Amino acid sequence: MTTTKKTESQVLPVLREMAIGESVMYPLERRSYLSSACVRFGQEWEKKFETKTDSKNRTVTVTRVE
Repeated sequence: MTTTKKTESQVLPVLREMAIGESVMYPLERRSYLSSACVRFGQEWEKKFETKTDSKNRTVTVTRVE
């Protein structure tokens, strides 16, 4: 079951605590940092994340897949 939360809170604590299948939505302005953080810290924490950009709604959704 996937759940999506919209947030403007700090990225790293949220990514660290995400469960598999959980999604979090951030403002589009944070896309560059989110992509970098998902790769860098995902490897460090042995977790895998995917990002999806919605330009129309100006959001980026991060989903933990592993």
